[in-house]
Amino acid sequence: MAANRGEEIRSSIPVAQPPSTGSRTPPRAAVPHWRKWFWRAILACLLAAVLCYAGLRYHWRHEFRVGIEAIRAAGYPVNLEELDKWYTGPESGENAASWILEAIGCSRAPSEEADGWSLWFLVRNPPAAPRTCFLVHQVLSGVLREMQEEPAELAWLAVARAALAVER
Repeated sequence: MAANRGEEIRSSIPVAQPPSTGSRTPPRAAVPHWRKWFWRAILACLLAAVLCYAGLRYHWRHEFRVGIEAIRAAGYPVNLEELDKWYTGPESGENAASWILEAIGCSRAPSEEADGWSLWFLVRNPPAAPRTCFLVHQVLSGVLREMQEEPAELAWLAVARAALAVER
């Protein structure tokens, strides 16, 4: 009986029939084993690269948020609304714009002697009179003679003396 039962089961399983020669699709050739693994390896490498990039982005975002929270904990503004609340306009008194305009007034356009260099120079006071330079030079020379023991003071005075010599 058991043998009959096994044969009944085998006979109920359909057996694959070879395609008929009249069909229009040719039989598929088996794909070589190495090709399957090659494309799977390429796909795995691409997937690993995407996951690494996503992990880096997550790490960078986390570090950025930690930094922002540290700035916020220190009491500084971190977005535009907080910045607007932090910097309020002056209620009364002198506006900073006048300081800026005064600073712009201390500059002058480059002169023709600049040889094509586009330099902006601060307006300087006129050089001291030759008599004044001579007197300051004499005073500094006397001080230099008196302070031979102090090398630090001596160096400072030598720099001041050289600056006066340049102004002459």
